[in-house]
Amino acid sequence: MTTENHSPPAPNRSPAPRVAPSVTGPPVRFHELAGRDDEMLRIQGRLLGFASSEADQHQHHDPEGFARPGERCSACRWFEVRIFEAQTEQSPGCSCGSDGQPHEPGCGWEPARARFLVLTYGLSEVPGEVDKRRASWTSSAYEIIEFLTQRGRSDRQAFLPAASARALAQAANWSDEVQQAYIDRAVV
Repeated sequence: MTTENHSPPAPNRSPAPRVAPSVTGPPVRFHELAGRDDEMLRIQGRLLGFASSEADQHQHHDPEGFARPGERCSACRWFEVRIFEAQTEQSPGCSCGSDGQPHEPGCGWEPARARFLVLTYGLSEVPGEVDKRRASWTSSAYEIIEFLTQRGRSDRQAFLPAASARALAQAANWSDEVQQAYIDRAVV
């Protein structure tokens, strides 16, 4: 005689299994990027994550005009973040290969100064305003989170902007170290 147990299975109390990052990942490509003060950065590496707060529709003002100082409109002003895993970077003296052709030996390609490159851009379409760009190098996935963490103006409360959180989540899919830092992060 057999007895069937129709009760639901006991809840699994162990932590959720970690999802293994993709084995293949994004392709290694040549990237030419604007850094701080319009410095051109040329790297070979993988784009691990990208996100933008840019909106298609203007908000809170005349759609034919621009947001005034202090006024929010993500179609006028927005934030972008890119997270790269860099392999090599081009020193400023190299000019070959800019057309996508292979570089000659000794042309200025060197090992990247750190494993990860984090670019944050504050962009604006408002006349008279300037774009603000920051390029930060690190070999620490945990420091990527610190680069992306912002603090409120009045209460200094730490938070990750939505675009930063999205780019970080994408990067966590491609890198074990970024995935662990993403899981361990103290800010949301």
